[in-house]
Amino acid sequence: MPQSGRLKTPSDFSAVFDTRKKAFGRHLVLHIGTASDIAKPAFVASKKVGNAVIRNKAKRLLKEAYRLLKYNIKSTNLVLVAKKGIHLVPLEDIQQELIQLLKQHHLWTQHDKTN
Repeated sequence: MPQSGRLKTPSDFSAVFDTRKKAFGRHLVLHIGTASDIAKPAFVASKKVGNAVIRNKAKRLLKEAYRLLKYNIKSTNLVLVAKKGIHLVPLEDIQQELIQLLKQHHLWTQHDKTN
């Protein structure tokens, strides 16, 4: 995913966090911003998740899960925060958890397009 398609600045993050909409899963927390023309995600793993190698793996898993599902997600700014132990979970489980959290907040639409 190109850098231009992501949340980057502190004001971008603040706008998402100020909406105070959250969805808690077993392996990730989803912060939901306002609807926008272009969906801009952000992927976060704090030091609580582990060392740099584990944090990077956690973010790669979140990015890949989002990439595979992005055509079914309504255009909304999202911040996906990894929880401790996510690096041990298979990608398919993370995808299912993300779908469940998106459905809870009515952000999931079923489309036929994949990849």
